[in-house]
Amino acid sequence: MAKVTLKSIAQEVGVSPMVVSAVARNDFSRIRVSEDRRKKIQALIKKYNYVANAAAKSLQNQKTNIINLFVPSMRSFEVPFRQQLLISLQGALSEYGYQISFKSYLSEYGENDLGQDL
Repeated sequence: MAKVTLKSIAQEVGVSPMVVSAVARNDFSRIRVSEDRRKKIQALIKKYNYVANAAAKSLQNQKTNIINLFVPSMRSFEVPFRQQLLISLQGALSEYGYQISFKSYLSEYGENDLGQDL
């Protein structure tokens, strides 16, 4: 099965991709959609397990909602307090649509590994 897009759902329902986007986001501030079409679009979104493309959204908004956290090494997380702090931070940020990306700037041997994804 081909990847489901806003455009493919829109074609199936006979509306514009903008209408499908509004229904997917539950944002009707700039667009009107009949109850029947809204239900049909929501049913197709559920049927195809449609999820918005985060990369496309980031390009459009020019915003990634990713916070990079730089730490000396992964050993920084061996302390239980720090682990709980990071879990709490991640939970709080996710409520606002943000994600955390951990970066190490020192290797196990004290070398600079800035930019290495962990």
